[in-house]
Amino acid sequence: MRSVFLLTILVAILVWDYKFSWYAGFLSRLKDSDPEYFKKYCSKPGFPPSLIVGGLMGSGAYLSMKSQDFKQELMALSEREAKRCLARTMLWVVAVILIIWL
Repeated sequence: MRSVFLLTILVAILVWDYKFSWYAGFLSRLKDSDPEYFKKYCSKPGFPPSLIVGGLMGSGAYLSMKSQDFKQELMALSEREAKRCLARTMLWVVAVILIIWL
């Protein structure tokens, strides 16, 4: 029972960390690539607390409109950033395995 609780907390932290790091990068790219859209949908009062709900809805609509641009942008990630993301993911996988094992 304890390991299930710890695993749930770990997964919640992983999702929280991933969402905010992904959205921070997404929002900075969005602000640079489409300032009008950013002003209209992302600069509302109370935006940071509603980042997950508003970000999911806003980024979903934005991605459906400009998915090709976003895919090209993802392909243009630097090799260093890709390695860092992979290392971070592997660290989380090892942490999950250790918690389950303990």
